[in-house]
Amino acid sequence: MLERPDSLGGVSPEDVAGDSESKPHNTALSGDPDYRVLIVEDDGELGAILLTILERMGFEVWYAADGQQALELFGSQKPDLVLLDIALPDITGWRLLEEMRERPHGGANPAFLVVTAYGDPANRLMGKLQGVQGYLIKPFRVEDIGRAVMNALRLHA
Repeated sequence: MLERPDSLGGVSPEDVAGDSESKPHNTALSGDPDYRVLIVEDDGELGAILLTILERMGFEVWYAADGQQALELFGSQKPDLVLLDIALPDITGWRLLEEMRERPHGGANPAFLVVTAYGDPANRLMGKLQGVQGYLIKPFRVEDIGRAVMNALRLHA
C-alpha cells in the first residue's frame, strides 16, 4: 500500500504540486543528476508523491497529468526513464508509449516503467510486446518505487 505523504519527511502533495497539479514540474535536486525521469500519471496526488520520492533519490523529474503534456515534455526534456500510467484521460498509456517510441529522442531511447492498477496477464503481455522494463502495480509501497526504477534503468542500460 502507498504510504501517506507525511511519511515522506512531512512533504505533502500540495507542497510539491502547488495549486495546479497538472502543470509540468521541473524541480531537480541540486547537483547534476545522472538520470532524467518523466512521470505520466493522471492522479495528481500519486504523481506528486512519485515526484517527491524520485527527487529525493537525486533524479531530475518532470510530471505530466495527460498524454498531450507528456509528449511535449518527452520531446523537450528527453528523459532516460518514463513512469507511465496506462489509464490516462486523453489516450491509453499503450498508445502513448507507441507515440513516444516513434519520436526522435536524440540518443538512446528511454526505459519505460508501467504504473498501473491492472496487473492482469493481458496487460503484462502487452507490456512485454511493447518492451517495457518493468511494472509498478497499484497499490505499492514506497520502497517498491526505488527498486523498480533502478531495475528498469539497469535493464535498459
